[in-house]
Parts: sequence; structure tokens; C-alpha cells
Amino acid sequence: MNILFTDGWKFKRFDLSAEPLTPEIALNSDGFLPVEIPHDWLIYNPARLYEDGEGWYKKDFEITTEELELVTTIIFDGVYMDSTIFVNNQFVGDWKYGYTAFDFNISKFLKESINTIAVRVRHEAPNTRWYSGAGIYRNVWINKQSSVARILNDGVYIHAWTDLSSDEWSIRVITETEGDFDEIRHTLINPEGDEVETFVFPFAKPNPSCFFTGEPHHVHSWDIENPHVYTLKTELIKNNEVVDCEENPVGFRTIEFNPEKGFFLNGRHLKMHGVCLHHDLGALGAAFNKDAACRQLKIMQDMGYPVVFDATHSVQLPGGAGETSSGEREFVSILSKSAVAAGVKVLFFETHPNPDNALCDGANMLRFEDVREVLSICNEIFQIVNY
Repeated sequence: MNILFTDGWKFKRFDLSAEPLTPEIALNSDGFLPVEIPHDWLIYNPARLYEDGEGWYKKDFEITTEELELVTTIIFDGVYMDSTIFVNNQFVGDWKYGYTAFDFNISKFLKESINTIAVRVRHEAPNTRWYSGAGIYRNVWINKQSSVARILNDGVYIHAWTDLSSDEWSIRVITETEGDFDEIRHTLINPEGDEVETFVFPFAKPNPSCFFTGEPHHVHSWDIENPHVYTLKTELIKNNEVVDCEENPVGFRTIEFNPEKGFFLNGRHLKMHGVCLHHDLGALGAAFNKDAACRQLKIMQDMGYPVVFDATHSVQLPGGAGETSSGEREFVSILSKSAVAAGVKVLFFETHPNPDNALCDGANMLRFEDVREVLSICNEIFQIVNY
């Protein structure tokens, strides 16, 4: 399970130089100050909103002897933009693009006792035609899993469908795994917390992706008036013990775009009046703020707009990287109860100083071959036709 990893960070900004600073130089300098994550360092000086700079974040955390036996993954929901991760001054990996989540397995870099993770972020303007912000502007998570078997980060894909002629639904689940286990168990839990259905099937070695199709009974459709959000709990079983577990929200609904008649939700025509928002929050900057986002949703609701497209230079909202705590359910509830979520996911892949990086990062979002909900791959990337 992902654990929020946003406390205890410190930050220092350096002038941008031709060569990036090394962790030995940057982390041993004075002037690091505590910051709250998510964080946008550009917004602190409104007179210089496009200023070049190199920002360094660092955080100390403890690892026990027992935890050294686990697989430890660090997950970033969004860092703008050219970011590099270090653990105990050792290079872990880098991520050039600023609008996709990413993760790294940091197990081999850890030691017993106190460890230090550092993030170097290089912001060089111009890189967009809008305000981008700079820094770790979304949540950070840490995940400690069994080395015997585990579910990969964002490794559960869920698709539900029906022919609309009956109340019966089918559900397909693809689970990306690593390691050795005996069976996989999927449990569907209703909004009241009751288990609706449980499906168990053996692990087909050596295929790391587990495909499952089942037919849950007596489930309610998700609709903007009645947003029934279920939870699918996925468990890996080894010697009758659960070695890993992940929970994901799921709604049972159908969507259809007809070029002549428009959009249909659960077979019912729905006129969509919506807005496209950049991910930033105006004068508050790029760092996510739940109260400000709720204010935006309330304004759109009052305007009579029933649809929010999670798109247009937008990274996912906090909670997207496999969060299983109440935070994700809370935000899903905010969207649903505000009647602004029509269950539509539109992905736009943005421009990037290196288009090849942008396209590869976009492809990273499409990890399964059975993707039915990508409605648009466009918006300012001409090279997409040749990819």
C-alpha cells in the first residue's frame, strides 16, 4: 500500500548553470528550508514567474533491518520538470517530462538506519506558453512490499461492461505482478463497505500479467445522479497468506461517443457542457490545493457544467498513483457529489523540449493493450502521427 511521503522535506534553490550540481555539493550547502509538499517554488516571486533555476529537495527517513528485505518504491505524482532522483548520494534515475507520474525501485540504494533521498529539479524557460510552476508540485508516496511477490505500481487495470439489455455486468481485471505466488483474489466491496463478490483463481506461471474476467451480481450502475463507487481489492496469496494487496475504486457504467448523436452514458444521451482547465490554481501556483480545487468544482457546478475533462496540460490529481487511503475516495466523492464527473477520461500528451521524451512518457500512461477509454491523443504534438 502506498504511504504518503510528503512530510519532512527541505528545499533550496540554486542558480541554473550549464552543468547540474552534484548531490555532494548541493546537499552539503547551507540554506535548506522546510517546505510543504506539494510545492511550487516559482510562485513565491510573482515578479519572476519564468525564472531559470535548479531546485534541490531532500528528506531523511529511517529504514529498519526488516525493511531492507522488502521492495521499496518511491512514487512521484508530478515534478516539473527535468528531475533526477538520488538516494544516499547515489543516482537512482531521472524523469525529463513534467506532466506524468513516475516511480523508481530504490531498494538496492537503502541502508539500515537513516537514509537521505534527494530530488534535483532543473527549470529552464521558455518551456511552455502557460505558467508551469517548478518543483515537486504533486504528492510523493513510498511503498514497501514483499520481495516474495508484489503488484506493480499502477499495475491493476479494471474494465466493466454490459449490453444494457439486462442488469448483469461483466468485469475484466488485468494485474501486473512480480515474483512467485499461488493465487490471486479479487474482492468487490460496495460503498457501504460490504463484500459483494469474491473471485479466486490460480496464478498461471510464468506470465507476470494476470487476466481475469468475471460477472459480479447485484451491482448498481455509476451515474452522475447516483455515483455508486465500488472498491476492488486485489490480493496475492502465497501459502494461504496475503503477501500483497491493493485497492482501487471502480464504477460500473458504459460510455459511447457517436459522431452523429453525441455522448451516451449508460445508454442515455448526455449533453456535455464543460470546461478545460490547466492544472495550476492561478495565483496559488501549480502546487495542488484541495480547497482551491473544490472551489473550482463548485463554480463549475453552479455554472451548470456536468463534465470535467482531466486533461489540457494537466497531471493527475493527488491520489492517482495507486492511493488506497481515504484521500482518493474523498476526492472521487467530491467529483461525484458535485455532479461534475461523467466518467470520461481524455488524455492529451503535451509538447516537450525533446518530443521523443514526451511521446515515450505518454506511452508510459498506456501500459495495457486493452485500453478502451483513450478518446484523444493530440494537442500540439505533430510527431504523434509518426510514433
